[in-house]
Amino acid sequence: QQLVYRTNDVVIFENADALPRAFIVHRAEVVDDKTALPRLRRDDFDPRALLILAEGDALTGDGAQRADERAEISEYKATRVVIDARLSAPGYLALTDSWYPGWAARVDGIETPIRRADYIFRAVRLDAGTHRVEFEYRPMSLIVGALISAAGLIALLGAMWLGRRTK
Repeated sequence: QQLVYRTNDVVIFENADALPRAFIVHRAEVVDDKTALPRLRRDDFDPRALLILAEGDALTGDGAQRADERAEISEYKATRVVIDARLSAPGYLALTDSWYPGWAARVDGIETPIRRADYIFRAVRLDAGTHRVEFEYRPMSLIVGALISAAGLIALLGAMWLGRRTK
């Protein structure tokens, strides 16, 4: 760790081992949560070279992101993340934001499953090539709320219409 900033009250160090927000991984194993946590805690576990998935497709590639590959965030908002990725072989785009129900992903405009990776992160399977990956937060509670509001509005308009007819 390298000292970045120091005052009488504050000391800030840079963590050179921190993962990037988005990166490519070519090796993945699918295991249950009971198995995943001990694997993640092992000293020899390298999150840049192996993804531990709760579900999805295992990959037996050679691990970490290659020099000719990229995963660049082009838009980052609370409910939307867009990443431009280039892979030289099939792999997973790992996003070190929390996995949470309600997030949806599109790869090149096509709805694609989000996999829970390394117990708490998000990952999307990609083929070799250049891709645009869009994550959007679309919680079911929002859809249900909109449907209930629409039903209430229809009922209100119907009651008003019936009230006018009886006069």
